[in-house]
Amino acid sequence: MIIAKKIKLCGFTKADSLSYAIDCGVDFVGFVFVANSPRQINIATAQQLAKVVGNKASKVAVVNDLRQLNFICEAIQPDYWQLHGDISVNQLLAIKQQFPAIGIIKAFNISNVNDLACINDYALYSDYFLLDAKISGEGRAFSWQMLQNFHSSKPIILAGGINQNNILQAFNYANIVDISSGIEKIRGEKSIDLIKNCINLCRNQH
Repeated sequence: MIIAKKIKLCGFTKADSLSYAIDCGVDFVGFVFVANSPRQINIATAQQLAKVVGNKASKVAVVNDLRQLNFICEAIQPDYWQLHGDISVNQLLAIKQQFPAIGIIKAFNISNVNDLACINDYALYSDYFLLDAKISGEGRAFSWQMLQNFHSSKPIILAGGINQNNILQAFNYANIVDISSGIEKIRGEKSIDLIKNCINLCRNQH
């Protein structure tokens, strides 16, 4: 059985690069609502970008402040919450109850195998686990080899330091990869060329 490889591109701030990614067939697009991120957008910008996406890809709202959820939901009707930070299983349950139609991607920052120990505790209310480097958004990868003996009860989205040079290697550890800084030549600005290269490499996987 062939499992399709999927790609999530994250941190869009402008319509032109987002529209290009949609035309290339990206599976998930991420909008960042995390303060102090170079890719943070406000609600008004998010509304405009969500119109570009329509129903052509899954919209992912990247958040670490749960007080934002109502505002974001009203503005863009995301398909998934990507939840960062110290969030308990009970909080995930509450979010799922409040927004039953929105999936949950629970993000974890990984630096060693000990960081993998509690991940499956969140499986009941998560649709995906996103595994990122300890400091996310900086284009750094953790040691993916530690995932070889990790048995996840949910599909893994692999993030952190993925770009056109290592995306094929990343697909050895997960069927979904998440790229943000890896599609930027200038920090915070998406590159059409890099978007095209990464999506083409993803689509050529069998």
